Amino acid sequence: MLRLVANFGVSREAERYWLEHPVAVGRGSATARALLEGRAIRIPDVLADPEYRSTRAQELAGHRSTLSVPLLRDGTTIGIFALARREVNPFTDKQAELVTTFADQAVIAIENARLLNELRQRTDDLTERTADLAESLEQQTATSDVLKVISRSTFDLQTVLDTLVESAARLSEADKAQIVRPTGKDARYYNAASYRHTPDFNEHMKTQTFAPGRGGVIGRVLLEGKSVQIPDVFADPEYTLCEVARLGDFRTILGAPLLREGTPVGLLVLTRAAVRPFTEKQIKLVETFADQAVIAIENVRLFDAVQQRTQELTESLQQQTATADVLKVISRSAFDRARCSIRFCSRRPGCVKPIRALSHNARAIHFIARCRMAFRPPSRSTSRIVRLNWDAIPRRDALCWRARSSISPTCRRMRIIPGMRRSGSVDSAHCLASRCCAKAFRWACWR
Repeated sequence: MLRLVANFGVSREAERYWLEHPVAVGRGSATARALLEGRAIRIPDVLADPEYRSTRAQELAGHRSTLSVPLLRDGTTIGIFALARREVNPFTDKQAELVTTFADQAVIAIENARLLNELRQRTDDLTERTADLAESLEQQTATSDVLKVISRSTFDLQTVLDTLVESAARLSEADKAQIVRPTGKDARYYNAASYRHTPDFNEHMKTQTFAPGRGGVIGRVLLEGKSVQIPDVFADPEYTLCEVARLGDFRTILGAPLLREGTPVGLLVLTRAAVRPFTEKQIKLVETFADQAVIAIENVRLFDAVQQRTQELTESLQQQTATADVLKVISRSAFDRARCSIRFCSRRPGCVKPIRALSHNARAIHFIARCRMAFRPPSRSTSRIVRLNWDAIPRRDALCWRARSSISPTCRRMRIIPGMRRSGSVDSAHCLASRCCAKAFRWACWR
């Protein structure tokens, strides 16, 4: 099928007819025959041609003699170059050759135009692809920068958030940006990071409370749990925070939640002073930055938790180390014969008796354990004297006999202080030594 694309000297009625009736392959006209046979066709008089069927076109155009030359590209007909005369005057061979030459030039022109269009299309595609690659590279570079800041600023969350809001605003073509986080009190939020917002706006934000609702972008994000955009806050009938919009000097606003395990821990909010909605691609980019903010906040939280646990373990280790040191001193003092002065207070008020305690080695401790002295509960008096039963020590117990030989004769009488004895039958020396010397086995004696 061929349609009219260019003409000269054709009436409007004939032009409209040919536009509405494309030429099909056949024998009904010179153009149809040239399309069918792929060569130049001449008809001296269309009214005298028995195969001619385009009578309506002939009536509108008024032609009698016609010449149609095909436009061939690689043997394929891509068009027809048709000429006509209103009188019976057949085209000569020389004229047919000349028209064929023009047809060849038309093919060259059409091919050049086709190639040029393809080149422009490829150029446009390449330009668009280059722009997409450049934008992607910029986004990846910004993301890489943020990740570097996150890795380098583990102890400084503020630096990470400041870098993140600036990058998000720059790449999404926003005028201002902020990260708000809940204070944990009365549904209030504070500016954890701000980019190009005024101090008055930041202070005003501290006085606002935000609950899930339709009055503002933060309430809508909390209500829906996803990114929300308001193309024009003053044209939105549900938007009620006009004072916030006036102080922030914005018309278009976008909010993306910072979600940790489905729970919002903050919001990334971007604004534009003009009514210019964010594209889907920009919204996806903002959500990517929101995810990075969650990673940074979570890293700091985990780091603080680890630091606190490490501090607790360090304190516990220090206490255990100190206890081990004390136990070492106690174990070493068991072999120390140094004497120390101790004061005991009996149950009788005002009664303070100076005594001397002698530290002994393991043999003395073993000796106490083997003596197993039995004595009656002390009377109401201040103290009483108890003598050790040396005969109760088996002679075959060499350790006890060595302990006996190491004990001074002046230490063989024990003064038992009232109130020091626990209930039941207990070794009095063990009881006295334990209470007086902080559970260390010692002998207490009068000098």
